[in-house]
Amino acid sequence: YSNSPKPSRSSESKTTEDGYVYEIVNGEAVITGYAGEDLVMIMPDELDGCQVTALGEGCFSGNTTVQSVLLPLECREIRANAFYGCTDLRDISCYSSIQVHSSAFTGCGRLRAIQYSADSNVASWPLPSDCRLYPFDLDTGVGELNSLDVDDNGVIVDCVIDSIPAT
Repeated sequence: YSNSPKPSRSSESKTTEDGYVYEIVNGEAVITGYAGEDLVMIMPDELDGCQVTALGEGCFSGNTTVQSVLLPLECREIRANAFYGCTDLRDISCYSSIQVHSSAFTGCGRLRAIQYSADSNVASWPLPSDCRLYPFDLDTGVGELNSLDVDDNGVIVDCVIDSIPAT
């Protein structure tokens, strides 16, 4: 028996025009599912005026369409099986330090690249052994890495570099 208050939840799940299913929990948005078919998933930073802080358990589980994911800026948690069986997922971009459940990327055999900011803790994520980490500000010799695309075999096929200004 506990006297602590139960978390306040929204009365119902909602779905955005882009197919993100979510709930508002204690003033923060949690993505709980996805009904879209985008190859590139650019997750919203806010829903109903609330920061997206978590990806719920199994929220993208079994999605065999998505190839690239841009995580919300303030995401702090990726729960169990969030991307379970996302067999075509190749790369993820992350801007924050996130607590990632050990099963979050189970079955993501094509996941090959994580692009991250200095604030991220991606080195501690449970990733496939052949997944590589690339900081956003990676010095390429001709400028800083801005974004990258990975093919079926994990080969970087395209990247955008912020060029070094001429002096």
